[in-house]
Amino acid sequence: MGNQDRDALYELQEKVAQSLDDPSRLQKLTTDEINTIIEQKLFAGVWESEKLVAARAFLVPPPNDPEHLALDAHIPNELWPQVIYSEISLVDPDVQGFGLQRQMGEWWMEQLTTTPYRYVCATVAPFNIPSLKDKFSLGMHIIALKEKYGGKMRYVFLKDFQNKVEEAFFEDIPMADIKRQQQLLKQGYVGLALLQKDSEWVVRYSHYPIS
Repeated sequence: MGNQDRDALYELQEKVAQSLDDPSRLQKLTTDEINTIIEQKLFAGVWESEKLVAARAFLVPPPNDPEHLALDAHIPNELWPQVIYSEISLVDPDVQGFGLQRQMGEWWMEQLTTTPYRYVCATVAPFNIPSLKDKFSLGMHIIALKEKYGGKMRYVFLKDFQNKVEEAFFEDIPMADIKRQQQLLKQGYVGLALLQKDSEWVVRYSHYPIS
């Protein structure tokens, strides 16, 4: 991995961002973050004719990160070295629809089961439907909904390889109802599924789901 990978990842990120109706849905990687991902060897890509068309990157966060997602997940400080971020998923608009994001995610989750990492964390913007579906399909669940990255509203997702998540008593909340979702999360609910009801996107929240 070298400069070619860095440049390819940066170029793919720019192409994906420009294709979005709302570019703010994508929390783009900085140059430093791209360099760190390459150095940590936490980048996997799909190449077609020497062109990067899909990529999925993870990141080991710095322990002094003031917005460390372990804080949102209430993970004890001594376990922070076991936290890894699902940082970004990118698929070239020209090859979307072939399940590349899902396939890369499943591959990564399998790889992580043999590493020291117990917790996978991620953030997703509300109404970024493809990314929300992706996180739920990988067995992640919502544990917070709050402002991150300078005031941008984000769901915080968590997957704990040592705990099983099960659906108990649940309530379906419209995604647009930020306040009600935040109330349930403070009461110990977690988001387990994304559904569409009468053309409206809703999140299913369940209580006492972790066993």
